[in-house]
Amino acid sequence: MQYTDEAYTMVKNMRQKCKTCVAKKFFQNSGNYRIEVQEYLQKLYSHYLNEFEELRRLDSTSKETIETLKHNKYLCLDLVDVCKKCDRELDRVNRESMKLKEYKA
Repeated sequence: MQYTDEAYTMVKNMRQKCKTCVAKKFFQNSGNYRIEVQEYLQKLYSHYLNEFEELRRLDSTSKETIETLKHNKYLCLDLVDVCKKCDRELDRVNRESMKLKEYKA
């Protein structure tokens, strides 16, 4: 079981930006890391949605993969809200993103 290369890269970058956002909260020019994290989450949601719809359209026999993609796409939407409400004390999105499940590509 593995992520697709595209999804793996997006998850890795999103987690890194989240950690950087928390680490640089006391700097004046801390950048727009929060916005970047949210953009990665939206891209990741679109990625999971496209794969989910494609497998559903093909009547895939892998119900487990479909359920995993469904879980991941809804988790991405929840993580956007977590990011918006984050107080930057902890890398909340990074920690919650550990719940993303791997799936057969």
